[in-house]
Amino acid sequence: IDSVRQHLDSVWGFGVYIAYNEGPYEALKSSGLDKISNDSLRNEIAKLYSFSLPSADAWINEIIRGSIDAKFRYFDLLFDIQVERSGQALEKTLIVENFDFLDSPIFADILSESFNATRYSKVPLAQNRRQMEQLLGMINKELTNHSD
Repeated sequence: IDSVRQHLDSVWGFGVYIAYNEGPYEALKSSGLDKISNDSLRNEIAKLYSFSLPSADAWINEIIRGSIDAKFRYFDLLFDIQVERSGQALEKTLIVENFDFLDSPIFADILSESFNATRYSKVPLAQNRRQMEQLLGMINKELTNHSD
């Protein structure tokens, strides 16, 4: 039961959230994004901060959040949860006494919602990462060209 509890804790504790710092981009915009002479670089920076990151933020924090919330509701239906105070925090523990939950359609729903949240978050995060890596390469190339 301990190993099952450990795996359930992993599924229970899983969530996805995206946050990014717009400060440097806003500072760049206010000081003059048009001062970047490389049109491709300027356009990629604007595309990342004006479209790609806000789109991923909306997708993950608003749409995917529903799957994660549903997963937690299913856990509440299927398991008893012990809540204890630990200093300023509350510690939650799933109570697993047997394996009857494996036959429950609610357990299948838990796995489905967890899988959906993971699968549908992966694509925008991977796309943003590729875009950031490409942008970093463009910035490094531009810096190298101007240091010569």
